[in-house]
Amino acid sequence: MKTILFIFSFLLVLSIQVQSQTTQTIHTSGKYILGPCQDTLLLRGVNYAPYNWGWSPTELLIPQIALSGANTVRLVWYKTGSSGTPASTYANLVLLDSALSKCIQHKLIPVLELHDQTCANSPAALNTLATWFTQTAVLNLIQKYKHSLILNIANEALYVLWMGNTQAAKNTFITTYSNIVNTLRSNNILVPLMIDAPDCGQHLDFLADAAPALLAADPSHNLIFSAHAYWYSYAGNDSVQMLNKINYALSKNVAIVLGEIANQQDNTTNCQYNLNYQALLNICQQKKVGWYAWGWNNDVCPQRCMSSNGQFSNLTAYGNNLVNNAQYGLLTQSPAKSHYLLYGNCSTKVNLQLYLQGYLIANNLMQKVLYQQGIENNINTTHTDTVLVSLHHAQSPFNLAFQTKALLLQNGTCQAWFPETSWGASYYIRIKHRNHCATWSSVPIQMQLFNTYDFSNQILKAYGNNQYMIDPTHFAFYSGDINQDEVIDGLDYNDWEDDSNQFSGGYFSSDLNGDGIVDGLDFIFWESNNNAFIGTIQP
Repeated sequence: MKTILFIFSFLLVLSIQVQSQTTQTIHTSGKYILGPCQDTLLLRGVNYAPYNWGWSPTELLIPQIALSGANTVRLVWYKTGSSGTPASTYANLVLLDSALSKCIQHKLIPVLELHDQTCANSPAALNTLATWFTQTAVLNLIQKYKHSLILNIANEALYVLWMGNTQAAKNTFITTYSNIVNTLRSNNILVPLMIDAPDCGQHLDFLADAAPALLAADPSHNLIFSAHAYWYSYAGNDSVQMLNKINYALSKNVAIVLGEIANQQDNTTNCQYNLNYQALLNICQQKKVGWYAWGWNNDVCPQRCMSSNGQFSNLTAYGNNLVNNAQYGLLTQSPAKSHYLLYGNCSTKVNLQLYLQGYLIANNLMQKVLYQQGIENNINTTHTDTVLVSLHHAQSPFNLAFQTKALLLQNGTCQAWFPETSWGASYYIRIKHRNHCATWSSVPIQMQLFNTYDFSNQILKAYGNNQYMIDPTHFAFYSGDINQDEVIDGLDYNDWEDDSNQFSGGYFSSDLNGDGIVDGLDFIFWESNNNAFIGTIQP
Protein backbone atom coordinates (compact mmCIF):
# COMPACT_ATOMS: atom_id res chain seq x y z
CA MET A 1 0.00 0.00 0.00
CA LYS A 2 2.88 2.36 0.77
CA THR A 3 4.32 1.68 -2.68
CA ILE A 4 1.04 2.56 -4.37
CA LEU A 5 0.75 5.78 -2.40
CA PHE A 6 4.33 6.69 -3.28
CA ILE A 7 3.71 6.15 -7.00
CA PHE A 8 0.51 8.18 -6.85
CA SER A 9 2.30 11.01 -5.01
CA PHE A 10 5.14 10.97 -7.53
CA LEU A 11 2.74 11.16 -10.47
CA LEU A 12 0.82 13.97 -8.81
CA VAL A 13 3.99 16.00 -8.22
CA LEU A 14 5.10 15.37 -11.80
CA SER A 15 1.70 16.44 -13.11
CA ILE A 16 1.80 19.66 -11.08
CA GLN A 17 5.34 20.35 -12.26
CA VAL A 18 4.42 19.94 -15.93
CA GLN A 19 1.28 22.03 -15.66
CA SER A 20 3.15 24.85 -13.94
CA GLN A 21 5.61 25.16 -16.78
CA THR A 22 3.19 26.90 -19.12
CA THR A 23 0.60 29.57 -18.57
CA GLN A 24 -2.14 31.04 -20.68
CA THR A 25 -0.68 34.54 -20.66
CA ILE A 26 2.50 36.52 -20.63
CA HIS A 27 3.48 36.93 -16.98
CA THR A 28 6.14 38.44 -14.77
CA SER A 29 8.62 36.84 -12.37
CA GLY A 30 10.58 39.43 -10.43
CA LYS A 31 12.16 41.73 -13.00
CA TYR A 32 11.62 39.26 -15.85
CA ILE A 33 8.77 39.13 -18.35
CA LEU A 34 8.00 35.57 -19.45
CA GLY A 35 5.98 34.25 -22.35
CA PRO A 36 3.30 31.54 -22.07
CA CYS A 37 6.10 29.04 -22.74
CA GLN A 38 8.27 30.43 -19.93
CA ASP A 39 10.72 32.00 -22.38
CA THR A 40 12.18 35.30 -21.20
CA LEU A 41 10.90 38.21 -23.27
CA LEU A 42 12.98 41.35 -23.65
CA LEU A 43 10.34 43.69 -25.05
CA ARG A 44 11.81 45.97 -27.71
CA GLY A 45 9.56 47.60 -30.20
CA VAL A 46 7.74 50.59 -31.57
CA ASN A 47 4.83 52.86 -30.66
CA TYR A 48 2.22 53.01 -33.40
CA ALA A 49 -1.21 54.60 -33.68
CA PRO A 50 -3.38 52.48 -35.99
CA TYR A 51 -6.10 54.46 -37.78
CA ASN A 52 -5.08 57.58 -35.85
CA TRP A 53 -3.86 61.05 -36.64
CA GLY A 54 -4.78 61.20 -40.29
CA TRP A 55 -4.61 57.57 -41.42
CA SER A 56 -7.68 55.83 -42.76
CA PRO A 57 -9.13 52.58 -41.39
CA THR A 58 -7.88 50.78 -44.50
CA GLU A 59 -4.24 51.39 -43.61
CA LEU A 60 -2.47 49.16 -41.12
CA LEU A 61 1.30 49.50 -41.15
CA ILE A 62 2.06 46.64 -38.78
CA PRO A 63 3.66 44.51 -41.55
CA GLN A 64 6.07 47.39 -42.19
CA ILE A 65 6.91 47.67 -38.49
CA ALA A 66 7.60 43.93 -38.37
CA LEU A 67 10.44 44.46 -40.85
CA SER A 68 12.26 46.54 -38.23
CA GLY A 69 13.13 43.49 -36.12
CA ALA A 70 10.86 44.54 -33.24
CA ASN A 71 9.16 41.84 -31.18
CA THR A 72 6.35 44.06 -29.86
CA VAL A 73 4.16 47.04 -30.77
CA ARG A 74 2.54 49.50 -28.39
CA LEU A 75 -0.80 50.41 -29.96
CA VAL A 76 -2.31 53.84 -29.28
CA TRP A 77 -6.08 53.63 -28.79
CA TYR A 78 -8.81 55.94 -27.52
CA LYS A 79 -12.09 55.52 -25.74
CA THR A 80 -13.25 58.76 -27.36
CA GLY A 81 -11.87 60.49 -30.45
CA SER A 82 -8.55 62.10 -31.24
CA SER A 83 -7.39 64.82 -33.56
CA GLY A 84 -8.21 63.76 -37.11
CA THR A 85 -10.02 60.55 -36.15
CA PRO A 86 -13.67 60.39 -35.02
CA ALA A 87 -14.87 58.49 -31.98
CA SER A 88 -16.76 56.15 -34.30
CA THR A 89 -13.43 54.69 -35.46
CA TYR A 90 -12.48 53.69 -31.93
CA ALA A 91 -15.98 52.43 -31.20
CA ASN A 92 -15.59 49.99 -34.09
CA LEU A 93 -13.87 47.12 -32.31
CA VAL A 94 -13.61 45.19 -35.57
CA LEU A 95 -10.84 47.64 -36.41
CA LEU A 96 -9.11 46.96 -33.10
CA ASP A 97 -9.45 43.22 -33.65
CA SER A 98 -7.85 43.65 -37.05
CA ALA A 99 -4.89 45.54 -35.57
CA LEU A 100 -4.36 42.95 -32.83
CA SER A 101 -4.71 40.11 -35.31
CA LYS A 102 -2.14 41.71 -37.61
CA CYS A 103 0.31 41.95 -34.71
CA ILE A 104 -0.13 38.26 -33.89
CA GLN A 105 0.20 37.32 -37.55
CA HIS A 106 3.57 39.09 -37.68
CA LYS A 107 4.78 37.60 -34.36
CA LEU A 108 4.58 40.95 -32.54
CA ILE A 109 3.33 41.18 -28.96
CA PRO A 110 0.61 43.86 -28.88
CA VAL A 111 0.48 46.33 -26.00
CA LEU A 112 -2.92 48.01 -26.07
CA GLU A 113 -2.96 51.41 -24.35
CA LEU A 114 -5.65 54.07 -23.84
CA HIS A 115 -4.42 57.56 -24.67
CA ASP A 116 -7.33 59.69 -23.45
CA GLN A 117 -5.82 60.72 -20.09
CA THR A 118 -2.38 61.66 -21.42
CA CYS A 119 -0.69 64.05 -18.97
CA ALA A 120 -3.98 64.54 -17.10
CA ASN A 121 -4.41 64.50 -13.32
CA SER A 122 -7.91 63.24 -12.63
CA PRO A 123 -8.18 60.01 -10.61
CA ALA A 124 -11.94 59.95 -11.20
CA ALA A 125 -11.54 60.27 -14.97
CA LEU A 126 -8.84 57.61 -14.94
CA ASN A 127 -11.10 55.19 -13.06
CA THR A 128 -13.87 55.82 -15.58
CA LEU A 129 -11.51 55.37 -18.52
CA ALA A 130 -10.33 51.99 -17.23
CA THR A 131 -13.86 50.60 -17.31
CA TRP A 132 -13.53 50.60 -21.12
CA PHE A 133 -11.60 47.34 -20.74
CA THR A 134 -14.55 45.68 -18.97
CA GLN A 135 -17.03 46.00 -21.86
CA THR A 136 -18.18 42.60 -23.05
CA ALA A 137 -16.84 43.15 -26.57
CA VAL A 138 -13.45 44.26 -25.26
CA LEU A 139 -13.33 41.38 -22.78
CA ASN A 140 -13.92 39.02 -25.69
CA LEU A 141 -10.94 40.50 -27.54
CA ILE A 142 -8.76 40.21 -24.44
CA GLN A 143 -9.78 36.57 -24.09
CA LYS A 144 -9.12 35.94 -27.78
CA TYR A 145 -5.55 37.27 -27.63
CA LYS A 146 -4.76 36.55 -23.98
CA HIS A 147 -1.76 34.40 -24.89
CA SER A 148 0.16 37.44 -26.18
CA LEU A 149 -1.63 40.62 -25.11
CA ILE A 150 -0.49 43.27 -22.63
CA LEU A 151 -2.86 46.03 -21.45
CA ASN A 152 -1.34 49.45 -20.77
CA ILE A 153 -4.09 50.91 -18.56
CA ALA A 154 -3.57 54.56 -19.48
CA ASN A 155 -0.94 56.75 -21.05
CA GLU A 156 1.00 59.05 -18.70
CA ALA A 157 -1.81 59.72 -16.23
CA LEU A 158 -1.67 61.45 -12.81
CA TYR A 159 0.84 63.75 -11.14
CA VAL A 160 3.19 63.20 -8.21
CA LEU A 161 6.39 65.19 -8.67
CA TRP A 162 4.40 67.95 -10.33
CA MET A 163 2.20 68.15 -7.23
CA GLY A 164 5.20 68.99 -5.07
CA ASN A 165 5.99 65.30 -4.57
CA THR A 166 3.57 65.18 -1.63
CA GLN A 167 2.73 62.00 0.20
CA ALA A 168 -0.94 62.57 -0.59
CA ALA A 169 -0.23 62.51 -4.33
CA LYS A 170 1.78 59.31 -3.96
CA ASN A 171 -1.01 57.67 -2.01
CA THR A 172 -3.57 58.76 -4.60
CA PHE A 173 -1.51 57.23 -7.41
CA ILE A 174 -1.14 53.90 -5.60
CA THR A 175 -4.76 53.77 -4.44
CA THR A 176 -6.18 54.71 -7.85
CA TYR A 177 -4.19 52.12 -9.76
CA SER A 178 -4.76 49.46 -7.08
CA ASN A 179 -8.50 49.94 -7.43
CA ILE A 180 -8.30 49.79 -11.22
CA VAL A 181 -6.18 46.63 -11.16
CA ASN A 182 -8.62 44.90 -8.83
CA THR A 183 -11.57 45.94 -11.00
CA LEU A 184 -9.91 44.48 -14.08
CA ARG A 185 -8.93 41.29 -12.30
CA SER A 186 -12.47 40.86 -11.00
CA ASN A 187 -13.56 40.80 -14.65
CA ASN A 188 -11.27 37.82 -15.27
CA ILE A 189 -8.61 39.88 -17.04
CA LEU A 190 -5.46 37.87 -16.33
CA VAL A 191 -3.09 39.34 -18.91
CA PRO A 192 -0.24 41.56 -17.67
CA LEU A 193 -1.24 45.14 -16.87
CA MET A 194 1.22 47.91 -17.64
CA ILE A 195 1.22 51.00 -15.42
CA ASP A 196 2.80 54.24 -16.60
CA ALA A 197 4.83 56.49 -14.34
CA PRO A 198 3.19 59.76 -13.25
CA ASP A 199 4.08 63.26 -14.46
CA CYS A 200 3.61 62.56 -18.18
CA GLY A 201 5.23 59.19 -17.66
CA GLN A 202 8.61 60.58 -16.61
CA HIS A 203 8.88 59.86 -12.87
CA LEU A 204 10.63 56.46 -12.85
CA ASP A 205 11.96 56.81 -9.30
CA PHE A 206 8.49 57.08 -7.78
CA LEU A 207 7.13 54.34 -10.03
CA ALA A 208 9.85 52.01 -8.77
CA ASP A 209 9.00 52.95 -5.17
CA ALA A 210 5.28 52.35 -5.76
CA ALA A 211 5.73 49.07 -7.65
CA PRO A 212 5.93 46.68 -4.65
CA ALA A 213 2.70 48.03 -3.16
CA LEU A 214 0.94 47.84 -6.52
CA LEU A 215 2.13 44.27 -7.06
CA ALA A 216 0.91 43.31 -3.60
CA ALA A 217 -2.51 44.74 -4.46
CA ASP A 218 -2.74 42.71 -7.68
CA PRO A 219 -4.29 39.27 -7.11
CA SER A 220 -2.41 38.00 -10.16
CA HIS A 221 0.90 39.68 -9.29
CA ASN A 222 1.31 40.34 -13.00
CA LEU A 223 2.25 43.99 -13.51
CA ILE A 224 4.75 45.72 -15.79
CA PHE A 225 5.92 49.24 -14.91
CA SER A 226 6.62 51.72 -17.70
CA ALA A 227 8.41 55.07 -17.70
CA HIS A 228 8.63 57.44 -20.67
CA ALA A 229 12.12 58.80 -21.14
CA TYR A 230 11.45 62.46 -21.93
CA TRP A 231 14.18 63.20 -19.46
CA TYR A 232 15.63 66.50 -20.66
CA SER A 233 14.95 67.99 -17.22
CA TYR A 234 14.00 64.99 -15.12
CA ALA A 235 17.38 63.27 -15.65
CA GLY A 236 19.25 66.32 -16.88
CA ASN A 237 19.63 64.69 -20.30
CA ASP A 238 22.70 63.14 -18.67
CA SER A 239 23.82 59.54 -19.14
CA VAL A 240 25.08 59.15 -15.56
CA GLN A 241 21.75 60.31 -14.11
CA MET A 242 19.87 58.06 -16.51
CA LEU A 243 22.00 55.06 -15.52
CA ASN A 244 21.41 55.80 -11.84
CA LYS A 245 17.64 55.92 -12.36
CA ILE A 246 17.64 52.66 -14.32
CA ASN A 247 19.77 50.96 -11.65
CA TYR A 248 17.47 52.20 -8.90
CA ALA A 249 14.40 50.84 -10.68
CA LEU A 250 16.06 47.49 -11.31
CA SER A 251 17.01 47.23 -7.63
CA LYS A 252 13.29 46.85 -6.83
CA ASN A 253 13.21 43.51 -8.69
CA VAL A 254 10.09 44.37 -10.67
CA ALA A 255 9.44 44.29 -14.41
CA ILE A 256 10.47 47.66 -15.87
CA VAL A 257 10.27 48.91 -19.47
CA LEU A 258 10.71 52.31 -21.04
CA GLY A 259 7.39 52.63 -22.85
CA GLU A 260 8.57 55.62 -24.87
CA ILE A 261 12.08 56.56 -25.93
CA ALA A 262 12.53 59.39 -28.39
CA ASN A 263 15.10 61.72 -29.91
CA GLN A 264 13.05 64.91 -29.44
CA GLN A 265 11.05 66.32 -26.54
CA ASP A 266 8.28 68.92 -26.87
CA ASN A 267 7.71 71.79 -24.49
CA THR A 268 6.26 75.13 -25.49
CA THR A 269 7.01 74.16 -29.09
CA ASN A 270 7.30 70.82 -30.85
CA CYS A 271 10.75 69.22 -31.15
CA GLN A 272 12.12 71.78 -28.68
CA TYR A 273 14.83 69.66 -27.03
CA ASN A 274 17.31 67.14 -28.42
CA LEU A 275 17.32 64.07 -26.20
CA ASN A 276 20.37 61.97 -25.38
CA TYR A 277 18.52 58.86 -26.49
CA GLN A 278 21.51 56.96 -27.88
CA ALA A 279 23.23 56.94 -24.50
CA LEU A 280 19.98 55.71 -22.92
CA LEU A 281 19.61 52.92 -25.46
CA ASN A 282 23.15 51.79 -24.75
CA ILE A 283 22.24 51.65 -21.07
CA CYS A 284 19.14 49.60 -21.90
CA GLN A 285 21.25 47.22 -23.95
CA GLN A 286 23.75 46.83 -21.11
CA LYS A 287 21.09 46.39 -18.42
CA LYS A 288 18.68 44.31 -20.52
CA VAL A 289 15.83 46.78 -20.16
CA GLY A 290 12.99 46.72 -22.71
CA TRP A 291 11.98 49.83 -24.65
CA TYR A 292 9.53 51.17 -27.20
CA ALA A 293 10.58 53.84 -29.67
CA TRP A 294 8.26 56.77 -30.23
CA GLY A 295 7.00 56.60 -32.83
CA TRP A 296 6.54 54.92 -36.18
CA ASN A 297 5.04 57.77 -38.21
CA ASN A 298 2.70 60.75 -38.48
CA ASP A 299 3.82 62.56 -35.33
CA VAL A 300 3.57 66.32 -34.73
CA CYS A 301 7.38 66.29 -34.67
CA PRO A 302 8.54 64.83 -38.02
CA GLN A 303 12.07 64.26 -36.70
CA ARG A 304 10.57 61.94 -34.09
CA CYS A 305 9.12 59.57 -36.71
CA MET A 306 10.95 56.37 -37.59
CA SER A 307 9.47 56.34 -41.09
CA SER A 308 8.72 59.38 -43.22
CA ASN A 309 5.64 57.77 -44.81
CA GLY A 310 4.99 54.62 -42.78
CA GLN A 311 7.00 52.34 -45.07
CA PHE A 312 10.07 50.50 -43.85
CA SER A 313 11.86 51.46 -47.06
CA ASN A 314 11.63 55.13 -46.04
CA LEU A 315 13.26 55.20 -42.61
CA THR A 316 14.30 58.59 -41.31
CA ALA A 317 17.82 59.11 -39.94
CA TYR A 318 16.34 58.51 -36.48
CA GLY A 319 14.55 55.37 -37.63
CA ASN A 320 17.63 54.03 -39.34
CA ASN A 321 19.61 54.47 -36.12
CA LEU A 322 17.00 52.62 -34.06
CA VAL A 323 16.95 49.74 -36.53
CA ASN A 324 20.57 49.45 -37.63
CA ASN A 325 22.77 50.85 -34.87
CA ALA A 326 25.46 48.24 -34.16
CA GLN A 327 25.10 48.45 -30.37
CA TYR A 328 21.31 48.46 -29.87
CA GLY A 329 19.55 48.33 -33.25
CA LEU A 330 16.36 46.29 -33.56
CA LEU A 331 17.87 44.35 -36.45
CA THR A 332 21.49 44.18 -35.33
CA GLN A 333 20.61 43.20 -31.75
CA SER A 334 17.34 41.48 -32.55
CA PRO A 335 15.15 40.74 -29.51
CA ALA A 336 13.88 37.17 -29.38
CA LYS A 337 10.33 36.65 -30.57
CA SER A 338 7.78 35.00 -28.32
CA HIS A 339 8.13 31.22 -28.60
CA TYR A 340 4.35 30.90 -28.48
CA LEU A 341 3.89 33.36 -31.35
CA LEU A 342 6.60 31.70 -33.43
CA TYR A 343 5.28 28.16 -33.09
CA GLY A 344 1.69 28.48 -31.89
CA ASN A 345 2.33 26.24 -28.88
CA CYS A 346 4.88 25.46 -26.19
CA SER A 347 6.44 22.39 -27.76
CA THR A 348 9.93 21.38 -26.68
CA LYS A 349 12.57 21.87 -29.37
CA VAL A 350 15.65 19.63 -29.57
CA ASN A 351 18.46 20.76 -31.87
CA LEU A 352 20.58 17.77 -32.88
CA GLN A 353 23.85 17.34 -34.73
CA LEU A 354 24.70 13.89 -36.13
CA TYR A 355 26.21 12.17 -39.15
CA LEU A 356 25.39 8.89 -40.91
CA GLN A 357 28.52 6.95 -41.84
CA GLY A 358 27.25 5.54 -45.11
CA TYR A 359 25.95 8.85 -46.46
CA LEU A 360 29.10 10.93 -45.89
CA ILE A 361 30.65 12.44 -48.98
CA ALA A 362 33.17 15.24 -48.27
CA ASN A 363 33.69 18.18 -45.94
CA ASN A 364 31.38 16.60 -43.37
CA LEU A 365 28.40 16.76 -45.70
CA MET A 366 26.06 13.89 -46.56
CA GLN A 367 24.24 12.69 -49.65
CA LYS A 368 20.99 14.43 -50.60
CA VAL A 369 19.25 11.06 -50.49
CA LEU A 370 15.66 12.29 -50.53
CA TYR A 371 16.28 14.11 -53.78
CA GLN A 372 18.65 11.63 -55.38
CA GLN A 373 16.28 8.73 -54.82
CA GLY A 374 13.17 10.50 -56.02
CA ILE A 375 11.50 11.21 -52.68
CA GLU A 376 11.82 15.00 -53.14
CA ASN A 377 11.93 16.87 -56.41
CA ASN A 378 13.83 20.03 -55.44
CA ILE A 379 17.34 19.72 -56.86
CA ASN A 380 18.62 22.38 -54.44
CA THR A 381 17.31 20.70 -51.32
CA THR A 382 19.67 20.16 -48.42
CA HIS A 383 17.60 17.28 -47.06
CA THR A 384 19.49 14.05 -46.44
CA ASP A 385 16.86 11.73 -44.96
CA THR A 386 14.36 11.36 -42.15
CA VAL A 387 15.20 9.90 -38.76
CA LEU A 388 13.07 8.76 -35.86
CA VAL A 389 13.93 10.68 -32.68
CA SER A 390 12.75 9.15 -29.41
CA LEU A 391 12.90 10.18 -25.78
CA HIS A 392 13.27 7.30 -23.34
CA HIS A 393 12.84 7.42 -19.60
CA ALA A 394 16.08 7.71 -17.67
CA GLN A 395 15.26 4.80 -15.34
CA SER A 396 15.27 1.11 -16.20
CA PRO A 397 13.67 -0.34 -18.28
CA PHE A 398 14.11 2.94 -20.22
CA ASN A 399 10.66 2.82 -21.78
CA LEU A 400 9.69 5.03 -24.70
CA ALA A 401 8.15 8.34 -23.57
CA PHE A 402 7.90 10.41 -26.79
CA GLN A 403 8.72 9.85 -30.43
CA THR A 404 8.72 12.00 -33.57
CA LYS A 405 10.01 11.90 -37.12
CA ALA A 406 12.55 14.60 -37.98
CA LEU A 407 14.36 15.80 -41.09
CA LEU A 408 18.14 15.41 -41.21
CA LEU A 409 19.97 17.99 -43.32
CA GLN A 410 23.15 17.54 -45.35
CA ASN A 411 25.26 19.32 -42.72
CA GLY A 412 24.08 17.00 -39.96
CA THR A 413 21.64 19.35 -38.28
CA CYS A 414 18.24 18.11 -37.24
CA GLN A 415 15.33 19.61 -35.27
CA ALA A 416 12.88 17.49 -33.32
CA TRP A 417 9.75 18.70 -31.53
CA PHE A 418 8.06 17.12 -28.54
CA PRO A 419 4.95 18.01 -26.51
CA GLU A 420 5.34 20.47 -23.67
CA THR A 421 4.57 17.60 -21.29
CA SER A 422 8.15 16.47 -21.86
CA TRP A 423 9.46 19.51 -20.00
CA GLY A 424 11.37 19.11 -16.78
CA ALA A 425 12.03 15.36 -16.92
CA SER A 426 15.28 13.77 -18.09
CA TYR A 427 15.38 11.41 -21.06
CA TYR A 428 17.85 9.47 -23.15
CA ILE A 429 17.73 10.58 -26.79
CA ARG A 430 17.60 7.72 -29.27
CA ILE A 431 18.08 8.23 -33.02
CA LYS A 432 16.92 5.53 -35.41
CA HIS A 433 17.63 5.57 -39.15
CA ARG A 434 16.42 3.04 -41.69
CA ASN A 435 19.83 1.49 -42.39
CA HIS A 436 22.15 2.74 -39.64
CA CYS A 437 22.50 1.48 -36.08
CA ALA A 438 20.12 3.09 -33.62
CA THR A 439 22.23 5.29 -31.37
CA TRP A 440 21.50 6.56 -27.85
CA SER A 441 22.80 9.63 -26.05
CA SER A 442 25.43 8.77 -23.48
CA VAL A 443 23.44 10.38 -20.66
CA PRO A 444 19.84 11.47 -20.03
CA ILE A 445 19.10 15.09 -20.97
CA GLN A 446 16.75 17.26 -18.94
CA MET A 447 14.21 18.72 -21.35
CA GLN A 448 13.72 22.49 -21.39
CA LEU A 449 12.07 24.80 -23.91
CA PHE A 450 15.18 24.66 -26.12
CA ASN A 451 17.66 21.79 -26.02
CA THR A 452 20.84 20.98 -27.93
CA TYR A 453 22.68 17.69 -28.26
CA ASP A 454 25.68 17.14 -30.55
CA PHE A 455 26.47 13.47 -31.16
CA SER A 456 29.11 14.32 -33.73
CA ASN A 457 31.83 16.22 -31.85
CA GLN A 458 32.90 13.48 -29.39
CA ILE A 459 32.74 9.71 -29.59
CA LEU A 460 31.59 9.55 -25.99
CA LYS A 461 28.40 11.50 -26.83
CA ALA A 462 26.95 8.14 -27.93
CA TYR A 463 26.12 5.54 -25.32
CA GLY A 464 28.95 2.99 -25.20
CA ASN A 465 31.08 5.23 -27.49
CA ASN A 466 29.15 3.56 -30.28
CA GLN A 467 30.22 5.74 -33.23
CA TYR A 468 32.53 5.60 -36.23
CA MET A 469 35.41 8.09 -36.26
CA ILE A 470 35.38 10.28 -39.37
CA ASP A 471 38.38 12.25 -38.11
CA PRO A 472 39.61 13.04 -34.58
CA THR A 473 36.87 15.63 -34.05
CA HIS A 474 33.93 14.21 -36.02
CA PHE A 475 32.00 10.98 -35.50
CA ALA A 476 29.11 9.21 -37.23
CA PHE A 477 26.50 6.51 -36.64
CA TYR A 478 27.44 3.07 -37.97
CA SER A 479 25.93 1.94 -41.27
CA GLY A 480 24.65 -1.55 -42.12
CA ASP A 481 21.67 -2.42 -39.91
CA ILE A 482 19.42 -2.95 -42.92
CA ASN A 483 16.73 -5.00 -41.20
CA GLN A 484 16.76 -2.80 -38.08
CA ASP A 485 17.19 -5.62 -35.56
CA GLU A 486 19.95 -3.57 -33.85
CA VAL A 487 22.86 -5.75 -34.93
CA ILE A 488 24.85 -5.79 -38.17
CA ASP A 489 25.06 -9.44 -39.19
CA GLY A 490 24.29 -12.01 -41.86
CA LEU A 491 20.58 -11.20 -41.90
CA ASP A 492 21.43 -7.72 -43.16
CA TYR A 493 23.74 -9.27 -45.77
CA ASN A 494 20.86 -11.39 -47.03
CA ASP A 495 18.75 -8.29 -47.60
CA TRP A 496 21.61 -6.55 -49.37
CA GLU A 497 22.35 -9.59 -51.52
CA ASP A 498 18.72 -10.00 -52.64
CA ASP A 499 18.46 -6.36 -53.70
CA SER A 500 21.91 -6.33 -55.30
CA ASN A 501 21.16 -9.46 -57.38
CA GLN A 502 18.04 -7.73 -58.71
CA PHE A 503 20.05 -4.58 -59.58
CA SER A 504 17.74 -2.59 -57.33
CA GLY A 505 17.84 1.18 -57.46
CA GLY A 506 15.94 3.86 -55.58
CA TYR A 507 15.02 4.41 -51.96
CA PHE A 508 16.12 1.02 -50.62
CA SER A 509 17.38 0.40 -47.08
CA SER A 510 20.06 -1.82 -48.59
CA ASP A 511 21.52 1.23 -50.38
CA LEU A 512 23.93 1.95 -47.54
CA ASN A 513 25.83 4.80 -49.20
CA GLY A 514 22.71 6.61 -50.44
CA ASP A 515 23.71 6.82 -54.10
CA GLY A 516 20.48 5.19 -55.28
CA ILE A 517 22.05 1.89 -56.35
CA VAL A 518 22.39 -1.34 -54.34
CA ASP A 519 25.85 -2.62 -55.23
CA GLY A 520 29.30 -3.50 -53.96
CA LEU A 521 29.92 -0.01 -52.58
CA ASP A 522 27.21 -0.71 -50.02
CA PHE A 523 28.66 -4.12 -49.22
CA ILE A 524 31.89 -2.45 -48.08
CA PHE A 525 30.08 -0.74 -45.19
CA TRP A 526 28.26 -3.90 -44.18
CA GLU A 527 31.41 -6.04 -44.30
CA SER A 528 33.54 -3.67 -42.24
CA ASN A 529 30.95 -3.18 -39.49
CA ASN A 530 29.91 -6.85 -39.46
CA ASN A 531 33.51 -7.88 -38.96
CA ALA A 532 33.75 -5.43 -36.04
CA PHE A 533 30.59 -6.92 -34.45
CA ILE A 534 28.84 -3.54 -34.53
CA GLY A 535 25.32 -3.21 -33.17
CA THR A 536 23.19 -0.89 -31.12
CA ILE A 537 24.39 -0.25 -27.56
CA GLN A 538 21.80 1.03 -25.12
CA PRO A 539 21.41 1.47 -21.36
